[in-house]
Amino acid sequence: GPIDVLVACAGASTPGYFVEQDLALFERAIQLDYFGTLYPVKIAAKMMVDEKRAGEIIMVSSAAAFVTFVGYSTYSPAKFAVRGLAETLRNELLPHNIRVHLLCPCDTDTPGFAEENRTKPVECVEISKQGSVVSADAIGAGLMAGLDRGDFFIGGDFGSQVLFALGNGA
Repeated sequence: GPIDVLVACAGASTPGYFVEQDLALFERAIQLDYFGTLYPVKIAAKMMVDEKRAGEIIMVSSAAAFVTFVGYSTYSPAKFAVRGLAETLRNELLPHNIRVHLLCPCDTDTPGFAEENRTKPVECVEISKQGSVVSADAIGAGLMAGLDRGDFFIGGDFGSQVLFALGNGA
């Protein structure tokens, strides 16, 4: 059937030191985080344009797409790519009445985050202690509030908003 709203949420992080990580982890990150977002967005956007149907496309990236740290050399570049795709499509799809949004949450309490913590370098663990882990429900509430406002960038939480500002030179 027709698509009105797409939420493209794909990703996993396996932190570690760049020089110690196998190239397969970098390839996996691009395949999962970027292409796992690109493929459904491509299909949904084409359907919306072909059917002359207004819609919403929400791409989930990460606060790490704006500010990154030791240990995220596999994850951050893939999430930067999602950010770049969203920024490009925001403009390209607007004439078709398709709104694109970019959700970039900070550390979120999920099973994936628990797995990520197993391989974090010590420097990253210390940096993470400075912030807080946000519930998935809080990120969802932030997403809904951002959609209601018509925001392109949606942090989902205060920490993400701060990193967005820092990462954009504000």
